[in-house]
Amino acid sequence: MIKNLILLFLFTSSVLIGQKQNYLDHVLATENTLSSKEFLNSILKIKYDKALIDAKKYLLLAKKAEQIAIKINDKKSLAKAYEAKSLAYHFSSKTELSIANNLLAIEIYEEINDYENIANTYINLGWKIKNSDLNQAIFYMNKGIKVLEINNLKAIELSAAYNNYGVLKHRKEQLDSALYFHNKSLKLSIINKDSIGIPFAQTHIAQVYIKQRKFKEAEKRLEESLDIRKKGMTFMGLQIVIYI
Repeated sequence: MIKNLILLFLFTSSVLIGQKQNYLDHVLATENTLSSKEFLNSILKIKYDKALIDAKKYLLLAKKAEQIAIKINDKKSLAKAYEAKSLAYHFSSKTELSIANNLLAIEIYEEINDYENIANTYINLGWKIKNSDLNQAIFYMNKGIKVLEINNLKAIELSAAYNNYGVLKHRKEQLDSALYFHNKSLKLSIINKDSIGIPFAQTHIAQVYIKQRKFKEAEKRLEESLDIRKKGMTFMGLQIVIYI
């Protein structure tokens, strides 16, 4: 029975990978059938899960998007193309090139006063490099958070940023700071009745309490998190508990 389940899992995984690879091939094949703008948009719409399957092919597409955006003088699309290149380099473990392309994107967003994308690009950059350079990750994520705060941008994005920043502080062993940002995230999530953000924040708070050996407080937070997920029929983020 177990052997059959393993074989089924392997077969399903290979089918999904094949579908994603075929998706990138499909996008690439439309280069001569779509207009330049349509082809550019199709590249920039590629989702994360499809992009990571073949970093080399995704980088090729990202470079094509960059060329088209320059040719038609579409600054926002050019910034998105740089973000795509950054992601491709990240998948290939080329951290310096990944950072450089993210910063190029931010330069353009600053030029066109797109503060939401400035913030999100800084925050995503910080999250991407957390395993390779934690101090730099904290630096970039902090810059993104400040842009969100100063410009009074979407509360749900700020809540997620606080939560992720708390994770970085936890990794840095700055536990009081981690709790501070997770609680800021929780407060915003409660105000916005965010049924996904609330349990995420509660789970991260529990992780910090466990590190501090405050097991009763951690158990209370985990139970509250699970109750909310049950009510909302969503278990997103629950796997975080397993890795404590």
